[in-house]
Amino acid sequence: MMKTQQEKTKIPKGKEKVWYRSWRMYQIRTSKAKLITKTTDAPRITIFRTSGACSAIFVIGGGIIINAHSTDCQIAVKMLLATYYVLDLNYPRMFAMVLGILQTFLFNDPYRMETSHQYKFFIKKVRKSFDAITE
Repeated sequence: MMKTQQEKTKIPKGKEKVWYRSWRMYQIRTSKAKLITKTTDAPRITIFRTSGACSAIFVIGGGIIINAHSTDCQIAVKMLLATYYVLDLNYPRMFAMVLGILQTFLFNDPYRMETSHQYKFFIKKVRKSFDAITE
């Protein structure tokens, strides 16, 4: 879903790296796991699974490691967005639109940076759907 929404709402300027290079999934043994990030890494969610179930979630990046103390992905997404707020960081260009959508609807705080026409259309469509549900 994240890939689909990002493709639909991205800003179509310049050359961009291939999407899947920034979102990676690794299968490693938890006992050998080390959460190490560079100071230049953007914050991201790291999920550990044990026997197919989520066992731990961290927000890592920029040399920081934050334990979510939860296995709820919704909490992890909110923590990720909060990390950008607290550290006063801009979203990575490649994911700015989808993170802006999440910011708008999870925190009720409109994304005020440059947005694409597709982003604006998508936001209006979702708001209309929410309005129809609440009536």
